[in-house]
Order: sequence, then structure tokens, then C-alpha cells
Amino acid sequence: MFSPSDVHTQKYIIDVGTNNPERKINEYKKLKQIMDFVHCNSCLREYILTYFGEEAIGECNNCSNCNLEGELIDKTIDAQKVLSCVYRMSRPYGVNMIIDVLRGSQNKKLLDLKLNELSTYGIMKSYSKENLKEFINTLTAHSFLESVEREYPVIKLNQKSIEVLKSKEKVIFKEPKKVERLVVNNDLFENLRALRTQLAAAEGVPPYIIFGDTSLKEMSTRYPVIMEQFLDISGVGEVKANKYGEQFIKEIISYTEINNIEVSWNFKKEIKTSNGSNKNSPYNTEEALVDKVQDKKTEDFNNKTPKLNKEKSFEITMNMIKNNKSLGQIAVEREIAVTTVLSHITEFLKEGNSLDFPVDFTGVFDEQVEALVMEAIKEVGASKLKPIKERVPEHITYDQIKGVILKNFSE
Repeated sequence: MFSPSDVHTQKYIIDVGTNNPERKINEYKKLKQIMDFVHCNSCLREYILTYFGEEAIGECNNCSNCNLEGELIDKTIDAQKVLSCVYRMSRPYGVNMIIDVLRGSQNKKLLDLKLNELSTYGIMKSYSKENLKEFINTLTAHSFLESVEREYPVIKLNQKSIEVLKSKEKVIFKEPKKVERLVVNNDLFENLRALRTQLAAAEGVPPYIIFGDTSLKEMSTRYPVIMEQFLDISGVGEVKANKYGEQFIKEIISYTEINNIEVSWNFKKEIKTSNGSNKNSPYNTEEALVDKVQDKKTEDFNNKTPKLNKEKSFEITMNMIKNNKSLGQIAVEREIAVTTVLSHITEFLKEGNSLDFPVDFTGVFDEQVEALVMEAIKEVGASKLKPIKERVPEHITYDQIKGVILKNFSE
């Protein structure tokens, strides 16, 4: 794969390995031709045939550029801005200096040369540095600009540049179609976030302790309106359902009624209660039983299928916790800091999961430390660590405070 660092490597090889000045210039030209091929926006087969002196008839419709799903965009105005900047800079400069002028950089050398006084200074701020560099390289590859190859290449205008500046020639480049990202966030999601914030403030805990964004997004698209459906949401266990379910369901019902949304529900997971099965569970129906059997088949298949995805670091930690390892043991066995172990628990919660299993905080804090931290939390809440730290003895660390919060406010 091509990387800009490859160019620097090749230039270094040319500089060190080539003593003859004429040969060195020739090597620079070859490198430029390769660079132009990389930044070529048109048919690559046509470029190669032209390079070898052959005539190409139309596009090949086989190369990556021809098969690129995109549309032809008139980039003449942007090209004129670049060419006009090069013209006004009076003498040739490198690509980076041209980019700095066009983007309105406060580069000291640029200011010393008074290039900030040019009319083209800052006229292409909307471009990122990388995108503008790519655009200039593409202009060069299509001979709208000329690159003078030497140890430090500079850019200058040519006859084709003048034609574009006089609007006698257009600059048309193919750009890939931008795929619109599906936005899950909606009005209900924002309502649920507001409710979560309100509950978190009342309890003095971070919002993700109530529910993660993943859980809220799922609620905002699936519309659970009864407790069994609410328990089917990722990251919702019995403890959180009993504690917060009624308030969230009330908000969801209100939204569905106002917007005339008809709820159709398909269960994704089996609902279990503390006393075994729930007799009001939808799984007691014949149709649900069929679904349950099918889910079991799918589960068996998945268990037999080798997992290709590498287990994440926080998942390894959480599995060790579920196997009754203390946080102190995990830190020693994995050769990581206690603060990293705590961050893994936080990451686990942020993905919408619940700590509905015992966590052994041995190695992080003892009962005395926990009592002191809880006393401070009663005064200032648990939403911020610094106020708690200011109220506890100096020997109590931030990690210990985090651990106490996770133990007492993550259910």
C-alpha cells in the first residue's frame, strides 16, 4: 500500500545512492511519474499507455478509477484558487507552503515572508490539510500544475494553468459518492437521555451508570412498552429494570402515543427472573416456544462455529471477574495497573452492560476506605471525583474512589 513516507524514503535513497547530478535529476523525474500515477483521477490504463507512447481510445472500464462509484465534479473554481495563489506568491514554493497560505496558517516563516498579505490567504480554510494536499497533487498529476523535481520540489504554473485561470479549460475530477451515515439518534433518544441525566443527577452518579447510550438507542428504535420487552433490551438486567424500568417505559409510551407509533415486538433474548421462569413471559406462548427452539439451534450453531473476532482487552478482564478473580489478582496476572482494570469495567458499562454478577474489589480498597469514601459521597455526590478526593484522607487514591463508585452505584 502507498504511503507518503514512501516518497521520503525513495528521495533519501536517490540522494545517498546517486552521485551523478544528471542521473539524480532523472531519478527524481521517475519518482514524480510514479507519484502522478498514484494521484491520477482518470483511467489508469490510459495513463500507462500514454507513458509508453501508445494511444488510448477511451476509458478501459476495468481499472479502479473507472470502476469507482462516484460522480464527475466541476472543480474549476477550487483549481483557480490554487493556481491564483501560486501566481501571487511570485516565486516557486513547495506544496506545504502553498497549503499554509490557502488555509490561512500562522506559520512564522509565512508571516515573515508577508504571504499573509496575499488576497488568496485563507481562501480555502474549508479544506483539511490532507485533502488540500491531495487536491494539489491531483492537479499536478493532470498537468494543471508543474512540479520541479529536485531535493526540495517546488510548484509552478504552466500553459495549462493559464488556460484554467482564463476559464478556457475546466477541471473535472471524479469523486466517490458519500455514503450518508444512518443516524440512530432521534427525538425519543434525546428524551431518554434527558431522563437518564435527571436520574443520574438525583443519585449523584455518572449517566452511563444508569444506562449506556447503546441501550438508549435500542429503546428509541424498538419501543419497549411493557416490562418483559424492556428486559429484552441489551444492557438491561432485572436490577435496573426494577429500579428504572417504569420511568423509561412511561416516557416511551408517551412518545409512541403522541406520534401514533404501532409497536411490533420480536424478542431477542430469553427473560429470566430471580425465581426461575416468568409465568407472564411471552415465551410461554406456542409461537414464542418455536422462537426459543430456533434461538437454541442458532446458539448451538454459533457455539460450533469458530470465532474469528479477537477478544477485546476489557472482555478478557470481565471474563476473569466472572470467574471470581479479584481485581488485584487480575492486575497481577495480566501485568496491568489497577486503574486499567477499573477502566475495563467502565468500558463494559458504557457498552450498555450491567454488573449483575459479583465483583471482588480486593486489592483496590478495604472496608475502612470504602466507608470514608461513601461518607464523602453523601456530602458531594458521586458524579465528580475531585470533590470526593478533597474530602477524604490524602492516602486514599482516585483509583480507590472509582472502585467504591463502581461497587456501590453500578447496579
